[in-house]
Amino acid sequence: MWAQRQRDGEPVARCTVERLMWTADLRGVRRGYAGPAPRSPAPVPTAAATW
Repeated sequence: MWAQRQRDGEPVARCTVERLMWTADLRGVRRGYAGPAPRSPAPVPTAAATW
């Protein structure tokens, strides 16, 4: 958000953006972290598994 404001030509302090984002419960971009890995669905039981 701070970088976008700078590109738009609006000077704003980083601490102001940090405070506003914290108040609005917003998170910035987390580079290098894709989040938790997706979980695979439960395996489907096959005929061989039911014996």
